[in-house]
Amino acid sequence: MDLTLQSPALALRDLSLEQLRLLAYNHDEWTSADAAGFDEHLSARVLDVLREADADALSAAAQQLLMVVRPSARPALDALDRPYAARWRAFADLVAARAAQLRAAAPDVVRQRKHAQAVLDALEGGAVKQVVLAKAVGLDPSALSRLLAVMEDGGLVQRTQRGNEKLVSAVDAPKRARPGIKAAPPVAFVAYAAGRRGSKRQLLASAASTSAEEAASPLVGAGSKDR
Repeated sequence: MDLTLQSPALALRDLSLEQLRLLAYNHDEWTSADAAGFDEHLSARVLDVLREADADALSAAAQQLLMVVRPSARPALDALDRPYAARWRAFADLVAARAAQLRAAAPDVVRQRKHAQAVLDALEGGAVKQVVLAKAVGLDPSALSRLLAVMEDGGLVQRTQRGNEKLVSAVDAPKRARPGIKAAPPVAFVAYAAGRRGSKRQLLASAASTSAEEAASPLVGAGSKDR
């Protein structure tokens, strides 16, 4: 079985995540070329999956990623120059973590956070300066900033820069993100899937605090060895 695209009959770039998984699971005699070629295409599919805003779809993908390597093939993969099997298993953890992150940012969940409803009540009359909002809800600026970041992820509020001030406004329900819409994942997830240097634990720890704007920045340093 050719996993390096040397055969024109096998176009990995056109395969779905499920098709890639089945291809890899039925492949026992891994070489470095096989694994490197497969990793390139699996990484691309994982990046696509991470842009999903549907937590259920992400959970299903995580289950698929748990079944990429056949147990009998693990020794051959572990003997290669890079820890491919561990990396592909880490993809499943990252996708599952992204699903959990999206569920935690669901509007109904975010509304239950302390002070979240007070913020929404204060915004009923329109946009409010962030410094004024902090006084209105009785929070110090840093605590309010953290809460607003979570509420932005949940699609409840948005912040805009006006000169030296930030304005906060509520988001109308019809404008909130819906399941199935592509969304920029935190850069930590993107970095690991693209092969940037850094351990899975470090990336998971930083993911929750990484903004979508950062995730949209160009990828650099792809292809470095996993730790």
